[in-house]
Amino acid sequence: MGRELTLQELQAVCLDILKDVHDFCTSNGIRYSVSDGSMIGVVRHRGFIPWDDDVDLIMPRPDYERFSASYRSDRFRLICPQNDADCRMAFARVYDDRRTVVQTALPWCDRPMGVWIDIFVADGAPDDPEAALARYDSCRAKWAEVTKARKGLRKWDKTRSLEWNVKALVYRVLYRGGAAIPGMLREWDAEARSIPFGSTGFWSQYVCPADNCKEHNSMASFSSCHLMPFETIEVSVLDGYDECLTNKYGNYMELPPEEKRHPVNTHNRFYWK
Repeated sequence: MGRELTLQELQAVCLDILKDVHDFCTSNGIRYSVSDGSMIGVVRHRGFIPWDDDVDLIMPRPDYERFSASYRSDRFRLICPQNDADCRMAFARVYDDRRTVVQTALPWCDRPMGVWIDIFVADGAPDDPEAALARYDSCRAKWAEVTKARKGLRKWDKTRSLEWNVKALVYRVLYRGGAAIPGMLREWDAEARSIPFGSTGFWSQYVCPADNCKEHNSMASFSSCHLMPFETIEVSVLDGYDECLTNKYGNYMELPPEEKRHPVNTHNRFYWK
């Protein structure tokens, strides 16, 4: 294993992957948009949030299914529960395992992985706000259970606290060493996709639900996309980005306090091979 990537190097690898995915989607008529922190980065910074360490995309379920079944690259690889039984997430990642490798405290696959970008799914949401909230909370609970099961895949680490290692052991027993995860993911996926995208007036992102918000966006917000600058390339952005970002973050154009300007993937460390 080589030197640890700097934040700028990590962002550069993410940008390489993003360009590859963008070109594939454009060539194949697959709808996508940057999302979450990457969407804020486009709108507020015309690139990465300076302290951000990942890239997030989102696709309507029909486009996501096409992408997961057809994406090919001579540089990067795709993992998702639709194409790999070893995947322990409810969404897809495109990753670089030729140049980079990741050490993680939250395993999401048995084989070695590298720097990635996340690809989330937009699914149909109930029109009724209370029903939408209940569905979001249900998927959030499933996310929490799968996260515990993934913690059970951690190896004993003498550099960590006894409590950290004991929790991993307990979760390993409770979730049968990860054997329970595929069934948990199938149940979660069935609930997430049970309302077809476009069959109601709203959509949400159930495959990686945040703990501090309840996404319930109008279908009009995902009716079309346009290109915007992101670092040295252009990427696809929802025309309704203001609605989505406001729903999730409030005043997203305001910079957070200094003490909150730090990378989010603190349980991951990335190295050159």
